[in-house]
Amino acid sequence: MRKFFEVTLAVIMIAALAVPVMATNSRLEALGDVGNYIEDDANIFNWPATLPSYANIVLVDLMYHHDAMYGFIYGLGEYGDYGTIGLFFMESTRGPNDIWDNVSAPGYWKDYDCYDYSLYNKYDLVYAYEMDKMTLGLRFSRASELSSYDDPVDTNDEEDSYAYTTIGASVRMDINDDMYADLGFDYTMVSYTDENTGYGDITDDAGMKMDFNARLFYDYNETITLVPYVGFGMAEYNLKADSAAAYFGGDLMSGVKAMNFTLGIAADFKVNEDNMLVFGIEPFRYMKAEPSEYATGVTGSWEGSIVTMPRFLLALETDVKDWLTVRTGCTKSLNKMKSTTNDGTDDYIEEETEAPFNWHLGLAFHVSDFDIDCVLTDEAPFEMGYWLTGKEADSDVITRISAVYHF
Repeated sequence: MRKFFEVTLAVIMIAALAVPVMATNSRLEALGDVGNYIEDDANIFNWPATLPSYANIVLVDLMYHHDAMYGFIYGLGEYGDYGTIGLFFMESTRGPNDIWDNVSAPGYWKDYDCYDYSLYNKYDLVYAYEMDKMTLGLRFSRASELSSYDDPVDTNDEEDSYAYTTIGASVRMDINDDMYADLGFDYTMVSYTDENTGYGDITDDAGMKMDFNARLFYDYNETITLVPYVGFGMAEYNLKADSAAAYFGGDLMSGVKAMNFTLGIAADFKVNEDNMLVFGIEPFRYMKAEPSEYATGVTGSWEGSIVTMPRFLLALETDVKDWLTVRTGCTKSLNKMKSTTNDGTDDYIEEETEAPFNWHLGLAFHVSDFDIDCVLTDEAPFEMGYWLTGKEADSDVITRISAVYHF
């Protein structure tokens, strides 16, 4: 294995040509969490109006034991006169309910985690049309599954259906020679139906997620680009059965609804032709979650929140050679978590502070018309396995590989 790697590396060094670094999801992951503050083709799903900047490429994204994505972006017409289209095929679409990755409740209630599971993805379609001072972009994503069971005696027929549908739009506006802005909006609709002749039907009662995003790129000088960002989102997920009593089943609460807000600014430093440094600070982030519904007669309530003041982001991208780019990034958050439980009379408040730190590392290889990006595990610098030492690593050295082919 070691010899194979050495031979492969030698071939890369001989064949490599200098090409623009466009990168992918692996680039954003390796740089930490600076995706909203830099330009990258992986951002097209949040900012579809950026699509024309990445015309005529093929994208591949692979995660070990996780999802995979294949897609292409193509300019329609000789110079993209009819717009730019992107079509992507993914293994699955993750559930939009990620609330419980962030805000924890004191115990669980019915369907607090509904719509957090993945579904088979049908396709993602992105289109953008570039005008003189403005570009309009649209995105459509669909994931769904259906299963059914037909009982020959017709006492327990069942049909389950699940679906996620996302419609997104964004606008890129040129303000002047030194400044341009992106505005984005996403709306995700979720649905669930469990029809059963034996125990009754369960359907979606509330299922939606909305996100609003805005950012500005301002070239302060030839070296520094300032990027302020603001994001706001809200979501609600809940299910309903034939009767409220049957649905709650003794639980006092069901479903979940939440909102979040982020305010940040970053400085992208072009140190020289081979090095880029990103330093960002999000002085205020807020997320709140609570049940979508309470059982009839309940007079109490529960609410959980996280306030981050502030969160720091730091990333470095350096071209060590024409064929090799090294990336690393980290985030540091100062969080205050709060949980308020009301029994109908008094508030019981729990508070906790934490300061999580995360760091990331990645490599990119530039070979002819390919950019191949890799995300390394945190243990990689210390246990490179058979790559360098012949010692077997305790974990996978590479966790994600993305590739871009330019045509």
